[in-house]
Amino acid sequence: MGVYSFGAFQVDPAKRVLLREGEPVALTPRAFDTLLALLEHRDRIVEKDELMRLVWGDTVVEEANLTQNVFTLRKVLGEGPQEHRYIATFPRRGYQFVARVREATDPARAPAAWAAAVLPRRSLAVLPFSSLGGVEADQYLGLGMADALITRLGNIRQVLVRPTSAIRAYVGRTPEPVPAGRALGVDMVLEGSIQRIENRVRVTVQLVSVEAGAPVWGESFHERLVDLFSVQDSIAERLAAALVANVSAEDRQRLRRRPTADQEAYLSYLRGRHHWNARTEDGLKKAVQHFEQAIARDPGYALAHAGLADCYTLLGSAGYGVLPAAEALVRARGAALRALEADPDLAEAHTSLALVRFRLDWDWAGAEQEFKRAIQLNPGFASAHHFYGLFLAAMGRPAEAIARMEVAQQLDPLSSIVSTAAGRVRHFARELEGAVEQYRRTLDMDANFPEAHFNLALVHLQRGLFADAQAGLDRAMDLAGRRPIMVALLAHVQARAGDVAPARQALAELAEGSRRGEIPSLHVAYVHIGLGERDRAFERIEDGYRERAGLLVFAKVEPIFDPLRDDARFANLLLRMGL
Repeated sequence: MGVYSFGAFQVDPAKRVLLREGEPVALTPRAFDTLLALLEHRDRIVEKDELMRLVWGDTVVEEANLTQNVFTLRKVLGEGPQEHRYIATFPRRGYQFVARVREATDPARAPAAWAAAVLPRRSLAVLPFSSLGGVEADQYLGLGMADALITRLGNIRQVLVRPTSAIRAYVGRTPEPVPAGRALGVDMVLEGSIQRIENRVRVTVQLVSVEAGAPVWGESFHERLVDLFSVQDSIAERLAAALVANVSAEDRQRLRRRPTADQEAYLSYLRGRHHWNARTEDGLKKAVQHFEQAIARDPGYALAHAGLADCYTLLGSAGYGVLPAAEALVRARGAALRALEADPDLAEAHTSLALVRFRLDWDWAGAEQEFKRAIQLNPGFASAHHFYGLFLAAMGRPAEAIARMEVAQQLDPLSSIVSTAAGRVRHFARELEGAVEQYRRTLDMDANFPEAHFNLALVHLQRGLFADAQAGLDRAMDLAGRRPIMVALLAHVQARAGDVAPARQALAELAEGSRRGEIPSLHVAYVHIGLGERDRAFERIEDGYRERAGLLVFAKVEPIFDPLRDDARFANLLLRMGL
């Protein structure tokens, strides 16, 4: 079997890839099989029944599926409604490929473009399902359907699925699938709707090709409302078959894995992740409540335990001033281990444990081992790459950190927190222009994302632009509240700018909070550094070391500590931390 060339296109049956001017073109397996059958039998009209047997074998399908495949091919090949340069239709009979075709049977004579051609992984975004006729007032049901399919299809290596965080922006909206697909950087989009009819639900789904701008597959499902998970099973299996030529028995088994059998627990989990993604103190507290509700309904719910671990890790290590690090460490580690006990092969659980070992345990080797295991289990899990990138930055491995963060951005291109973290690793690498550019891109996506304003202010600080830094911190606090870390760094900026009185006032407030155990001592150290009080700064840093302050993991690369780096005490600190 050779390589077929026609017009600007080439088809390699062995590699199952269609190229246009050397660039891969996305096609579902059945659409590719339809094209291939027409090419192989181009010397005659291929009757509809014969063509359906060639494409679907013994599987019984409706003729509409064939019609849809031909429609998709014409869109991809650039044919107009009445222009059939490639595929001619013979009414009530069938189709024929009519363009001139060149066939190269010798690989050496195949088009030069094949030398660099790589079969791409099919990329997919599953949009939140819309509710019709008041199906469910809770928007998380529609998000839950999408999340379930994202989780299950993520187990198939041939398909790259955008994570749930990437499609949250579409909750409560009815986006056009093609523009949404372009924004998410995918070649396929699944959209769906849910409609309740008494005690039953009707779920309708449609797979849309972004390139063709048309549906390539669709089905409707009618089930009892309590059997919603069964609907998810059916959709996942049939969608996988539409996307992948041969779904293995192992993949089919993975598709049917359910994170929980309790629908209410699942909705509580989704609410928890929604609040977790806000990255605010209030959001994390609400997330804890929802994860605990999910666990109360299903104690073996691994994802909920992993979510709880992530909350406690951030509450104890990321400057929220809510939990002492020691207490957060105990809670986070316990939740992560319970998640792994419930599902040893869950990438989210390994990522949660990696975060604990990184931010709270300071077990660098153990953290890296868990990050790598998470990525091995699910290469498409954006959060694993995101947090691993921050870990690599903390270890002083900037090139690896930036590359890892680029992977996270490719997997979750609309995530504000991933985009912000990409700027942060560039800031740690002292690539200030690149960091500013990245933060600007984040704010273009979400002008009200406090973490981006906060981190951009820190770049302004390093550049000596104190007014800009103060304005950025003020904006971050307007959006996220007076987080202790933001209060501390605002005082640091004020001190550096010579505005000592408000800095001293903030110092007194932070010191009192630290004395009561409500604020990490490290926050107080930041103000002393700004005031140039080196000995007092080291005293509070030592307190932070004993407290296992989470932000101290970045001591090796955080520019705030630059005024202390020539002091032997700082070198000794890094040595004791294993940095």
